[in-house]
Amino acid sequence: MAHPREQDKEESMRFPEIPREMMIERLAHHEGAVSIVLDTDVYCEIDDQFAIVHALMSKHLDVQAIYAAPFYSNIPHYVNTRNHSPADGMNKSYEEIQRIVQLLGRSSKDLVFRGSGDFIEDVSKPIQSEATKDLIRRAKTKEAVFVEEMAVAYSSFAKTVQPFPAVREGFGPGDSFAVLGNGPLGMLHGIMARIQGGGMAIATDLADSRLKMAKDFYADHTINAQRVPAKERVQQIKELTHGVGPDLVIEAAGVPEVFLEALEMVRKGGTVVEVGNWVDMGQTVPLNVMQHISSKNVHIHAVYHCGNKWAPVLTAMDRFSKQFPFEKMITHRMSLPEVIKNIGIVLDPNKCMKVEVIPHK
Repeated sequence: MAHPREQDKEESMRFPEIPREMMIERLAHHEGAVSIVLDTDVYCEIDDQFAIVHALMSKHLDVQAIYAAPFYSNIPHYVNTRNHSPADGMNKSYEEIQRIVQLLGRSSKDLVFRGSGDFIEDVSKPIQSEATKDLIRRAKTKEAVFVEEMAVAYSSFAKTVQPFPAVREGFGPGDSFAVLGNGPLGMLHGIMARIQGGGMAIATDLADSRLKMAKDFYADHTINAQRVPAKERVQQIKELTHGVGPDLVIEAAGVPEVFLEALEMVRKGGTVVEVGNWVDMGQTVPLNVMQHISSKNVHIHAVYHCGNKWAPVLTAMDRFSKQFPFEKMITHRMSLPEVIKNIGIVLDPNKCMKVEVIPHK
């Protein structure tokens, strides 16, 4: 029978189960160096020294930080007489890590951190340390606010891959594309198209500031939908694509009329992704099925959900973060009261792109 204290620990440490599909995905071979942090009581046993050296010298690992863990034991037949408490063991491990790092010719600054000075007795009462603060800082990346929307873009392009390349259907490297509506969701679709090798890119939006950002991130041509009427926009985009229309058109404006615009400008046999209209506003538009769909042999993909492919999304964002500095899309950071106070800014595409909400700012 388990000790009552052990039962309490088991009750309080119910971690979420990882679905089998996600587990297999995470175990898949990773291309490039894997970013890791090490948590080690290196003063305890010599195998940890070898592990640190191997990790720091490996071309397959990118060691972001090394944390000194507490160590102390007064269990009979396993007493470590060289340290006198968990804090003493942690500090001696910290000093040992520094020696190893220096022997390898590396700087320990912003790499080696002190961990907890004691063992956690209750998981609901964490112990603060340099290591936990650093780990939280690394986990709270500014790009995190884009992960869900980037997952939507990933799902969109998973649907558009060429089903029949012999007759040029679907989307593939070198194909032209247009993104109608360049808020954060539209921008991320443009970025994903670039990641997948997209060719000439066209962006439309009501705000010049967003069009400028689209030009900086992915677009070759931009059109202000506030100044250029819909028919002229369709004509201009067809002229940019040799009179046939883009291979792929993404509706990310969230306006039903723009979906018709996408159908009108896409080339015959092309693809339209409808991702913007995900809230029912009670608006309808006249649709000529023969003219807009059947006669053009067009593929239409509706994307309403981000899916569950988080690992490849995070990998793509990490791999292309230098080419596409996602954080630059964040124009404002507000607390919840500030969002309410500045709702006019939040709803004005000319004044903001992405508002990061920080509840406890």
